[in-house]
Amino acid sequence: MTKKTLDTAELKGQQMVEMLQTSQAPHPVLGNTIDFKG
Repeated sequence: MTKKTLDTAELKGQQMVEMLQTSQAPHPVLGNTIDFKG
């Protein structure tokens, strides 16, 4: 049972990595500026 759970978690992790690698490029402007308020 534990082995099956571990295999499933590992497969989902691999799928997540593949999805992130093939996803669209990050937003071109998002994160380029920092707003300081205080």
